[in-house]
Amino acid sequence: MKTNTKQKIIDYIKQKGQARPQDLTRDLELYPTGLYRHLKKLTDDEVLLKVGTPPQVFYILRSELKKVPPTQLNTQITELIKNRYLYIDPKGRLLEGIEGFTQWVFNIKQEKFYAQLAEEYVKFRQQADYFFHNQPWINATKKFKQTFPDKTIDQVFYQDFYSLPKFGKTKLGQLVLHAKQAEHKKLIKQIANLSEPVIEKLIKSLKIDAVAYIPHSLPRQIPFLREFNQYLTLPLPEIKLVKAYAGEIPVAQKGLKKLEERIENARETIYPQDMNIKFKHVLLIDDAVGSGSTFNEVAKKLKHQGVNKISGFAIVGSLKGFSVIQEV
Repeated sequence: MKTNTKQKIIDYIKQKGQARPQDLTRDLELYPTGLYRHLKKLTDDEVLLKVGTPPQVFYILRSELKKVPPTQLNTQITELIKNRYLYIDPKGRLLEGIEGFTQWVFNIKQEKFYAQLAEEYVKFRQQADYFFHNQPWINATKKFKQTFPDKTIDQVFYQDFYSLPKFGKTKLGQLVLHAKQAEHKKLIKQIANLSEPVIEKLIKSLKIDAVAYIPHSLPRQIPFLREFNQYLTLPLPEIKLVKAYAGEIPVAQKGLKKLEERIENARETIYPQDMNIKFKHVLLIDDAVGSGSTFNEVAKKLKHQGVNKISGFAIVGSLKGFSVIQEV
């Protein structure tokens, strides 16, 4: 091939807006073997973006990711954003750290406030981190007691909050949302890898002897928690919980606005598959928790079947109900 082949490919895609490999082979009279070598190099160099899956694969010019504005961020801010921030953009690109934060700032057209937004993000993240209290989880039990004064579930823990004020979903919140919506096995596995050491430590700390997974409200081809469970290697028996509706239409918990409706939904649709469960301390696991009504109602049913103590673990949970920490 001639040395200007890469430029011919770029010019062709610039003119057409997109190109399939067969388009380039035909119109530029290129051999497939050499073409794919050039396409790989242009993709690796972030000149082109490969979209789709075979047989529908297209190459487009990659929109340049925005660069960090000339404002110099201090080391503490840079490190926290680098380790804790994640942005999944409208194109489906998973952008972590400074790269993701920068792209988000440009996408909301607030680049002139870049440094201010970075400082605010760190402030909100540190306020949320206060609730970890040197543990890899957030104890949400006090918040649950405020919502359910006669709560049945004994303790509740979050791995992180689902979202932060002003900045939206946390890194874990983003992963959970998109893993569920896209039924994306790779993301679910990534979340399981992040959650497993936290769950294992919680199991050991609380002396848990069985686990149970909250069933999803709506049927899915790849149920998040079933897939999540397969990636974990927890050496404990599992209590099977099933979803059963009196009516014909499955109703999602998140679609119910009133707490009373959520309680009714959880109470009347989730059931333990077996009776007379002989475990002392069971850990209920869910992907995301809002009001907590599902945890509380399922705990009641398990205690009716003989379980002594029940704790809940959610990968992400609502920040609502946690007092704002001003001194952080």
